Amino acid sequence: MNSFGDADEADRRRAQVLMAGVDARVVKNTTGNGLPIYQVISRPMNNRQAVASAQQRLQNNGIDSIIVEQRR
Repeated sequence: MNSFGDADEADRRRAQVLMAGVDARVVKNTTGNGLPIYQVISRPMNNRQAVASAQQRLQNNGIDSIIVEQRR
């Protein structure tokens, strides 16, 4: 969904996403130069209809999102 350099910013965005009706969590990663980055991501979704619905709810609440397909 989004990436942030600050954990508090990520937590605030996660709260907005949850209020929009999309289950999300914050994941901490590291950039190529070793800086921490916090990503707000949704739970995996199994079908395109669920993805479209979640993306529409986010858009209706002014939250930008991207779809990332995970290969299994």
